[in-house]
Amino acid sequence: MSAGIGLPTRPGKRILKAAEAQAWQDGFAFLDAAKRRAAELHDTARGAYGDSFAEGYKDGKAEGSAEATRLLAEVTAKVDRYFGSIEKDVIGLATDVIARVLGEFDASELVAKAARQTISQMRRSRFIKVTVHPQAVDAVRDELAAVRAESSFQGMIEVIADADLPRDGCVVATEVAVVDATIGAQIAAIAEAVRDRGETPA
Repeated sequence: MSAGIGLPTRPGKRILKAAEAQAWQDGFAFLDAAKRRAAELHDTARGAYGDSFAEGYKDGKAEGSAEATRLLAEVTAKVDRYFGSIEKDVIGLATDVIARVLGEFDASELVAKAARQTISQMRRSRFIKVTVHPQAVDAVRDELAAVRAESSFQGMIEVIADADLPRDGCVVATEVAVVDATIGAQIAAIAEAVRDRGETPA
């Protein structure tokens, strides 16, 4: 190495004075010390670079992981919103189809069936009052008369008309409860139940 930078490797003469010999020894000792110090600095620099690289890699990896997590959460939220909107559309479409299909039947007959179904769940009641639109009164009375004939129900059933109710309106009241058996209300309840079930975590 010393030859590479133009330094003499030995004295130019064989016989040296004591002072000259000491100078050569001191010079080589200084050169050796400089070489060792340069090697130490080189090793230190390499170590620092390695540590910095490792730290930078670690920080970069952490930032990348955080960004990936953020993007995943964002995409998941968008997918949830998308499927949530689809679910609402499907429920809306289904209830609309049900309403249209039921709309092809006579409203009085539907109300009578709704009243029958509701009363079948209240057979322990001693008194039941069924309020319907005037046009549905006869159909409801006939349906409930059939209920009496086909079952052991011994309570009193009263069917009254209320012109303020819609054509599909039906309100069943007992001594302990009032049930809205209106066709439209039942369709809405079905849609709400399906919606709630879809929102319940697995």
